[in-house]
Amino acid sequence: MRPSILILLCLVLADLNSQDLIANGGFEEYNICTEYDAPCAPEAWFRLPPTEINVKLKKVPPVYEGKYAELVVVENEKNPVIYRVFLYTQLLCPLVHGQEYTLNFFFNPVSVKRYQLDMLLTEQELISDLVNPLAFSATRVITDKDEIKKNRKSNWRQIEVTFTARGGEQFLTFGNFSKEATFLEGKNKANNQQGDLVFLLDNVSLKANNPAYSSCPKMAETRRLLYATNHRHTYKKGIEKHFKPKKFNPPSSPPIKQVEDTARVVKPPATRFEIPGVAFDFDLHQLKPEYLPALDSFALVIQKMGWDQIKVFGHTDNIGEDDYNLELSTKRAEAVKQYLEKKLSDKEVIILAEGKGECCPKVNNDTEENRARNRRVEIIPQTE
Repeated sequence: MRPSILILLCLVLADLNSQDLIANGGFEEYNICTEYDAPCAPEAWFRLPPTEINVKLKKVPPVYEGKYAELVVVENEKNPVIYRVFLYTQLLCPLVHGQEYTLNFFFNPVSVKRYQLDMLLTEQELISDLVNPLAFSATRVITDKDEIKKNRKSNWRQIEVTFTARGGEQFLTFGNFSKEATFLEGKNKANNQQGDLVFLLDNVSLKANNPAYSSCPKMAETRRLLYATNHRHTYKKGIEKHFKPKKFNPPSSPPIKQVEDTARVVKPPATRFEIPGVAFDFDLHQLKPEYLPALDSFALVIQKMGWDQIKVFGHTDNIGEDDYNLELSTKRAEAVKQYLEKKLSDKEVIILAEGKGECCPKVNNDTEENRARNRRVEIIPQTE
């Protein structure tokens, strides 16, 4: 092959590869986690909560290709709903409204014959504001109907999902977003002593279907930032907003075993936990049953953290009379307070409820989507 043709071919291949919006989709590049001073997590990917997952797989190829694959804890037999571990990354470019994309990855459900895996696309990093993942509904539920190839011997399957973007999505998260305990059909045998049921992922890619698609100007910078994030405690520090590598000085860490024992439940610092307005029926203040597991999970976090006081604030949009909105927001805050008090009846914690009405919107009330974001209940823990 002539040198000029070879160079052209290399440039074409590099350009095709640059259209992939997933960094390190094969998980082959591992970073050195500063709290362990050892390889512990794939570059550009993060676990929520940030915890080690140790499993023993019998007769299951641990990777599809290369040396590494990643794990998602879809359920825990001993603690359903509560002890799940999500896996997420930031896309190298935000998705474009109306653009069609294809998500492709290899997947192994390990000990489960019939399965589902949830995929979530969001504009915001889930943990940047300490939003409980169960406050979201999956963008797409992936099942065996999405398989385009299956190796019966290794149990690895190739998954392909095509979708149209709403626009602005920047984060991709894999996990189980069901608000109820998931009893998966099949052998249902936990993969470690902690009771974790795990799925394996490998070779994740996300590409625009339009050949004319061009990458965004900040693509290279986003990749650099993701690879420079070498600590896993991202529930305290968002990927971009709080990233300060020169000032980051991690404290001495306990042995890995101790970290495993304590990291299974997300343990955030004193900050906001948000319940979306859709947790309530329209014009009512009773919590929907499907959102109670999220509050149950947060009650466990309160017990772990030992907060002295919890403040619950109700918020509405600007539709309706001021007095009515204030009353509705107060009732919703009170409903959350009463539920938490029942869950924490044996704990010495003060819970205060207050309605804020329409006084404090997160965003402008100029669209229905923005008004929906403003209808919420915020829980703010405090330590004296």
